[in-house]
Amino acid sequence: MTTIKEIARKANVSIGTVDRVIHKRGRVSKSTEEKIQRIISDLDYQPNIFARQLKRSRAYVFGIIMPKPDQDCGYWKLPDRGIQKAVEELAAHHVEIRYLFFDREKPDTLQSLRHQINQGEWDGLLIASASTKTAPEWVKKLPDNCPYILIDSDIEEARPVCRIVQDHFQSGRLAAKLMVLVTSSASRIAVIKSESVSL
Repeated sequence: MTTIKEIARKANVSIGTVDRVIHKRGRVSKSTEEKIQRIISDLDYQPNIFARQLKRSRAYVFGIIMPKPDQDCGYWKLPDRGIQKAVEELAAHHVEIRYLFFDREKPDTLQSLRHQINQGEWDGLLIASASTKTAPEWVKKLPDNCPYILIDSDIEEARPVCRIVQDHFQSGRLAAKLMVLVTSSASRIAVIKSESVSL
């Protein structure tokens, strides 16, 4: 059976774009729409009735708790792009995300989000950069029926569905190798360690 994913691959577009063409939701150029319609016809695509019914009857709402995208030299724009791509690919399943941004330079902004987080009806949460002194206590107070994932955070007391973190040993080793490559053998290197801000 032909899938939307296969059509998207052949058309070299996102799954969300194919979904918009199939359900006539616009926001697609005429040439792209014609190309997708041609591929649909060639592959004799038949929509999955069960998936369509699932889409109509259920919306999934996920909260994204992360620093403002332009902070940390724009670092958070990268995971944000990944989140947007995933939402587009899951468009057929009616996935909705709600951002809860906080300012890493103003610790109170994360604390002020607690009420919104606790009152929201979430199917899941993605919590970014919460590895601070007060975050473990805050994470432990999340509702039991709310699954969550930690990204760029490693809180020992937390019980997330999974953790997406870098390997600190390997990243330190890589940084050291890069420093050796760009400095002469007579160079002196200072290592400056910064303390994380307590949120």
